[in-house]
Amino acid sequence: MKRLYRLGISGILGLALGASAAIVAAPAEAASVSCQPATATPTDSFPGNTVVADNFESGTLAPYSVVTQGTGTASVSSALSHDGSCSAYLHATIDAGSIANMSVPLPAGSTHAYAAGWFNITTAGVAGNDVPYFRIFSGPTRIMDIFRYNSTSNFVLRVTAPDGTFSYTTMVSTVALNSWHHIAIDVTANGSATAAQVWFDDKSVFNSSTLNVSATSLSSVMLGSEHPTQKADIYVDDLIVKNEPATSSYSFTDVPSNYPYYKEITWAADANITTGWVMPDTTRQFRPLESISREAMAAFIYRYMGSPAYTPPATPKFADVPTNDPFYKEVSWLAEQGITTGYNDGPNGAATFHPLDSVNRDAMAAFIYRLNGSPAVSGTSNFIDVPSTYPFYKEITWLASNQITTGWTLPNGTKEFQPLTPVARDATAAFLYRTNAKFPRP
Repeated sequence: MKRLYRLGISGILGLALGASAAIVAAPAEAASVSCQPATATPTDSFPGNTVVADNFESGTLAPYSVVTQGTGTASVSSALSHDGSCSAYLHATIDAGSIANMSVPLPAGSTHAYAAGWFNITTAGVAGNDVPYFRIFSGPTRIMDIFRYNSTSNFVLRVTAPDGTFSYTTMVSTVALNSWHHIAIDVTANGSATAAQVWFDDKSVFNSSTLNVSATSLSSVMLGSEHPTQKADIYVDDLIVKNEPATSSYSFTDVPSNYPYYKEITWAADANITTGWVMPDTTRQFRPLESISREAMAAFIYRYMGSPAYTPPATPKFADVPTNDPFYKEVSWLAEQGITTGYNDGPNGAATFHPLDSVNRDAMAAFIYRLNGSPAVSGTSNFIDVPSTYPFYKEITWLASNQITTGWTLPNGTKEFQPLTPVARDATAAFLYRTNAKFPRP
């Protein structure tokens, strides 16, 4: 049986075709194709409504609109597969007008699209051009795409600004040919606050919620060559595309739309910072008023930074966070980044983390301050309960000066920060949301 972790594909409508272009509903390789049609279709735990789930063992490209032009071809092949016997095969050459792509529309009103799959590029194209993986469209406009750049072998994200100019981000330095790679992208269209996350071989390599595009909805995702000179031989296996309307990736039963921090919690869910708790009836809870523990805060911050590739040490830094702790990786990463130092109250002065303790507001300020590089601080605190001699005065002052916290205004007009109050999960989402608005994540 095929197994899948984060997979998908979808397509593009509205491509302007030349006179010689052909749209083929379901081409297949010749009768020599030998597939396993009884194989179960792939599944994926990523949230959203499944638009397409395909392992190509049916031997056809029936779910897709296929565009071929010139010497371009699109078919099902048994020459290579990531799993099972068959895969989709897209072939384009350097000949004039050679194009091959496949697409499927997203439901009307979609603002959120998730697409991923296993790719094997066996032949790359000409220098200065690229071999595309997924291209995200809003109507006829390609707002975003990810590709392998032929000149450098880089894995690149390209974003189209509202004025039509492009910005490029290199996410992986080298993508090998003749090798299967697992590619995934998740996009939420929201104009100048568009969010996208990209994974390469199941590692997050890009995560931002401040991309500037013209779109507030998504219509389709394309796979394959969009225009001539995109020579390539691309095999694709185990594909899933999902979408959702303009709602959180997770709908929490205890966070209604009129909840004071609904926007911030929704953002945290869409950014994969939190998943909440799955209940027996499959609904989810966020538990917004629960205090957040230090280990959960480590996980929030690690995911906030895009779950960077990291191998934790074989020997624990903290005596109370052993290697089999569920959050060992996240806590170890936090320590290695200098975001936490822990305590020296373990046996014989050993370092401890106190993973199950609640995070107080002053410690939250310190975590976020260090996360952002411990910048220089100017100005003074306006909080009457945070004097200049307070251990975290600098960190709290920095948080306030950057509008990440406002504290509480008392009847006499003065303000309190309440530094020793435990931080609730809803306030944690708010702190990270405001931090990202001021200092966007990498």
